[in-house]
Amino acid sequence: GYSALWMARALPEDSKIISIEIDPQRAQLAEEFIEKAGYQHKIKVILGDALEILPTLGQFDLIFQDVIKHVYFGSDSKLALKLFDHCMDHLVDGGTLLGDNAFCMGEVLHNQSNGIPAQIRGIQAYNKQVATHPDLSSVIIPVRDGLWVSHKHKRSAA
Repeated sequence: GYSALWMARALPEDSKIISIEIDPQRAQLAEEFIEKAGYQHKIKVILGDALEILPTLGQFDLIFQDVIKHVYFGSDSKLALKLFDHCMDHLVDGGTLLGDNAFCMGEVLHNQSNGIPAQIRGIQAYNKQVATHPDLSSVIIPVRDGLWVSHKHKRSAA
């Protein structure tokens, strides 16, 4: 909700933002602040699991992936790659994919053989996929916990 408010301020008036929140308390708080800020006409909060909801939605010009890592990847690090695939499937050619917490407080630097938690392995896998995906040009902006900024290449007509 917080990031959505900042994006809504910068977007054209006819733009729409969908914020998927898995935590009911965060969703309620987001809706309250969105209403107080007067952006309820631009931002829709959907309560639920992004892995289930994102596939039901259309295409987006920009996707900001900022899921709660321990909730989503805590049980299975492969869920990070599933989320990445969903994002790519719903990002238009020429679109922007943003991913927060790329550094995960420096935890992503640990060797994978050190028995690190699944959410850290998930972020490592997500980072590797973003960095090496042939359809993306990506860079990490080293602010706070690291922000991936990726441009999805436009596919040429065959």
